[in-house]
Amino acid sequence: MSLTARGQVLSVADGLAMVEFAAPSGCGACRAQSVCGTGHGRVLHLPVASGVRAGEVFELAMPEAEFNAGVFVGYLLPALATVLGAVLFSAFGDVAAALGAAGGLLLGLRFARAWAARWRTATLGPGGTVGSPCLTPTRPGDSP
Repeated sequence: MSLTARGQVLSVADGLAMVEFAAPSGCGACRAQSVCGTGHGRVLHLPVASGVRAGEVFELAMPEAEFNAGVFVGYLLPALATVLGAVLFSAFGDVAAALGAAGGLLLGLRFARAWAARWRTATLGPGGTVGSPCLTPTRPGDSP
């Protein structure tokens, strides 16, 4: 199973497509729209193959396992490293525990950043660009 988002190409210049992805349908009734990052449509600049034109509709897909791994590394790992750092240094007092927590958080964030860079290179290729197979046109006449 994969997570998908449909978007429409707004413009193409120098091999980059400006693609607008519509907000999820449930966002219209949500009271947190003003502070939520998903409450409005998103515009991404994605490298695409030649022949892509403005107005085309695309579907961008991400395997659910990769999404879950990203959530673990990006959110849970830094939190666990923070707790681990605090626990390891708690025997030396409160200040040491606080410093251990801060150090654990920094190490967790550094590891998450390194993992993300490695994932981006392995999945998207050198430079972290999206190749032509990732953006695939949907049926003619479809809208995002």
